[in-house]
Amino acid sequence: ATEDFVRIEIVDPKINLDAMYIVLGSLYLDEVTLEPADVVSVLAAASLFQLDGLIDQCTEIMIETINTETVLTYYESSCEYGLQNVKEACFKWLLVNLLCHICDCPKKLVQIGVDLMTQLVKSPDLFVMQTEFSVYALLRYWVYLHVAPQWEGGSIQEALIASQLYFQERDDDTPFLLTKEGSKYAPPFRALRLRHLVDHHTDVQLLHSEHVLPPSWLHPAIYNNWNLMLRIDQGIDRGAKELTFEEFSADCLRCGRVIHNETEHVWRWTGFNFGLDLVWTCDGRVLKVKRNQRSDSEVMLSMQQRRHFMFRITLASLDEQRQIKQTQSTGTKSMSFFKNEEVVLLVLDSELTFPILVSVNLLTTCPIASLQDSPCPHAPAPCPHASIN
Repeated sequence: ATEDFVRIEIVDPKINLDAMYIVLGSLYLDEVTLEPADVVSVLAAASLFQLDGLIDQCTEIMIETINTETVLTYYESSCEYGLQNVKEACFKWLLVNLLCHICDCPKKLVQIGVDLMTQLVKSPDLFVMQTEFSVYALLRYWVYLHVAPQWEGGSIQEALIASQLYFQERDDDTPFLLTKEGSKYAPPFRALRLRHLVDHHTDVQLLHSEHVLPPSWLHPAIYNNWNLMLRIDQGIDRGAKELTFEEFSADCLRCGRVIHNETEHVWRWTGFNFGLDLVWTCDGRVLKVKRNQRSDSEVMLSMQQRRHFMFRITLASLDEQRQIKQTQSTGTKSMSFFKNEEVVLLVLDSELTFPILVSVNLLTTCPIASLQDSPCPHAPAPCPHASIN
């Protein structure tokens, strides 16, 4: 207290002179005005001096201003300085925006680290646009941005094609993820729901030609799907019913789309669905699904009179920062329907505004024992949740 000068060694590169002025000034002021551009450096300085009130103020500002430009910086800072609320808010923003927005921002996409990407891909709450193969394509593009930094940009479609050609034209016969260069990127690919990657012949052909994933990863998934098909054909499996949330979340198909207006939208998600031709409709503000069983259908259909399935539908409207301003969810539900039956799944809340993001978690088969660790397994035990009703 008798010293005219106090020397403080500052090793945190995030702390700058302006932040020190604000932090030290806060000791003599009742209120401090912070700009979003300064919040990370002020947080760093406030953490150095353990000023909890100022840290709380930084936390509030960060949560309010999460957007494309700030989300990764905020996430990194929240991990460094222990701001759990900010970390969770950033993670939730990325779950919603990874496949419908960040994929269009290569400079941001390439900044996502392996650990964070693995957590995002693994989450059942990820808003998947289209199907699981879209997640694989995003990861392939993400790796391409790391290993081919000469890419100068273009549309997302051009980028996806460029990444596809890059891996198809590799000279090395070793699957990319088993190479020294590629092994560090393997964890997010391991988090993919592999059995949902091999349910369309075009996707299977691409996986083979690109040689990113080792065949040893895919063979158990293919075996699993074949086994499921036989169980359905023989009447052992009539669909998922009364599973725990953990069982459902671990095995469900993730798919989604964007609905831009109130006009009628009718669609299918591509891929083999074990004998169910599900036709989805959003007519005005009502979301419905029909078990299509037309005799002239070109897909293989299950002849079982009644099929069970489980689902969770989450809808979201975003604000100008792409934060969720309104959301609606069915929660996890079980449903049974007969041939050509159409059921209403959800009536949209009036507070939801277009465009609306639709995220669907869907399970039409009863999970069987995991085959990931056994490339040549024996027949699995019967599923305790399979229904014969």
